[in-house]
Amino acid sequence: DAIIDKMNRLPDQYTTLAVRKKGKVIGLIQWRRREKGVVWLSNIIVRPRYRRKGVGKFMIANMTTFFDSDTIFRAYSWEDGFYKALGWKRKRDLMELSPYGRKSKLE
Repeated sequence: DAIIDKMNRLPDQYTTLAVRKKGKVIGLIQWRRREKGVVWLSNIIVRPRYRRKGVGKFMIANMTTFFDSDTIFRAYSWEDGFYKALGWKRKRDLMELSPYGRKSKLE
């Protein structure tokens, strides 16, 4: 956690985490902090046979634990359903997860 915490404090640095099952990578998530208080989800990849089994949800939930509670998370996506099921909202051409009570600059 200390290494990820240090990486998250560096602007424009990518952080990648893998989820493994029996030593085999079944999912990857990648993000970067582009500005203070805003994190961009760059990639989320789950092996086809593990999709719709909570792996993506697990990775996003774990990613959010590395940041302050007032952090805004954003992702460009054509797949609204996945993000909406996790509480993200469509804002123009991207999906966003904003903490309760914090206004997005896009509103």
